[in-house]
Amino acid sequence: AWALAGVHARPHSLLASLDALQADIKSLTVSAERMNPHLRTKKRYDSTGVCAVASAATSSCSRFVANAGATAAVDITDNDAISIVVAPTTLAATEGATDTYTVVLGSQPWGTVNLALTADSQVSVDSSSIAFTTANWATPQTITVTAVDDQAVEAALHSGTITHAVTSTDTGYDGRATDAVDMAITENDTAEIVVSSTTVTVGENGGVATYTVELSSAPTDDVTVAVAMSSTGSITLSPSSFLFTASTWNVPVTVIVTGVDNEVDAAADATVTLTHSTTTSDQYYSASADVDVVTTVTDDDVAQLELRLAVTPMQFSEGSLDKYRVALGSRPTETVTVTITASSSDISVSPSTLTFAADST
Repeated sequence: AWALAGVHARPHSLLASLDALQADIKSLTVSAERMNPHLRTKKRYDSTGVCAVASAATSSCSRFVANAGATAAVDITDNDAISIVVAPTTLAATEGATDTYTVVLGSQPWGTVNLALTADSQVSVDSSSIAFTTANWATPQTITVTAVDDQAVEAALHSGTITHAVTSTDTGYDGRATDAVDMAITENDTAEIVVSSTTVTVGENGGVATYTVELSSAPTDDVTVAVAMSSTGSITLSPSSFLFTASTWNVPVTVIVTGVDNEVDAAADATVTLTHSTTTSDQYYSASADVDVVTTVTDDDVAQLELRLAVTPMQFSEGSLDKYRVALGSRPTETVTVTITASSSDISVSPSTLTFAADST
């Protein structure tokens, strides 16, 4: 309600007794005191006074009334607004990070104003509800919003929303529409094959090495990872393909690499590249890059002659004979001819040449 300053008033009326005032008073200054938190409409008030028509802008009187029973009309415009101020209404954060906004009322309510906060699946809030009373209505309350780190690959920039539902015994605030808050969320997940090591080394004579494979995020569909070898014959793999699901994407699969003895004296250690690729209908993993693991196979073969004798040195009498065997230390890639020459004419050797075909020992 409003009242004339210094004059007795009752709610929603302006009643001033001017019996004690002199008829020659030239003007009456009319001022409005704030007694209510807010008014819904403009209202014209009449009061008895010597000034029949007063100007709100200049406080001057344009017409005087000597009769104490005369009335003056005053228009009072309310300057309080029923509003819920949310600021800012747009936030930004990377998945797992936070941002804040505030909420405050635009005018003092008649009763407690409650706001229920609802966040969608992309964001979370530190409080599901806040309340404003007649005492704290003008104090902004801060809401902390967290961008959910969902471990699933989404669009590089996606959004989350918080809405507000208002209830109050103050009919001006009850059910009042309130701005929603949108958060722009930057994606922090990737669709990648993750290996524990990009290089392994094994000996060719049954040497073993291991590494693990998993995915970097949860897929929307099953992902099959296949391992292809750049060359065969030097190693074996187990397994050579494996399946990841939305629930097993981060469970490492162990790959066992075993060296194969090829019995060939190589000029250098062998190198085999293991290429990992995906097959899936998941839009992100179907476009993921291949990942390589380079395997080095150390050679343990030597190109040499091996003599296999029953007794060393050989012993026999004149006219007798003995035998020994000749073998290659590694498998030849081409024909090898071995020539045997006796250092003395006291013995003879037969045959005097041995031939080893390619790939034989």
